[in-house]
Amino acid sequence: IATSGGTPQSAPVNTQFATALQVTVRDAGNNPVSGVTVTFAVPATGASAGLSSSTATTDASGVASVTATANGTVGVYSVTASISGGATATFALTNTAGPATTIAATGGTPQSVPVFTGFDTLQVTVHDAGNNPVAGVTVTFAAPTTGPSAVLSSGTATTDALGVASITATANETAGGYDGTASIPGATATFSLTNRAGEPAAIT
Repeated sequence: IATSGGTPQSAPVNTQFATALQVTVRDAGNNPVSGVTVTFAVPATGASAGLSSSTATTDASGVASVTATANGTVGVYSVTASISGGATATFALTNTAGPATTIAATGGTPQSVPVFTGFDTLQVTVHDAGNNPVAGVTVTFAAPTTGPSAVLSSGTATTDALGVASITATANETAGGYDGTASIPGATATFSLTNRAGEPAAIT
């Protein structure tokens, strides 16, 4: 028995894999064998998939296949196909995160610094609907355009493998409290920032 389609491949969580998991069964002379029951098995926990059936029977070309749908957990795993006698074949599958749906500030809020001073890093984490971190998402950061505000190191940042994106910020010259924002399409996170008055510089 050998895989003949559907490996390796990946799909977002809770989505069907594009290609069926297909094996071909042959005899010792490399001739395809029909009517053989093939048993498919997936991991019982963690990243896995739901199968259209746990068994399939080979056709006249010795081929048997099932469809697979990624479960809700991100990760890499193997699906096995076996026949009586112990021969097995293995499919390499990966469940990837779904579309980004939520963003949360996970570092740098609330905080305050004197004017013209750098804040601790402003950090957000982006997740999909299943709370899996999403990599490669562009996050847009913004600060008020007037009054108390901050100068940002960049207007955008891209999430890493843990769904984290971050920038640095420096308080402007105006004392006061304000909100910085970080957004993705459909969701926004807020940083509570305060510029404190600096050291006395003059007396009149």
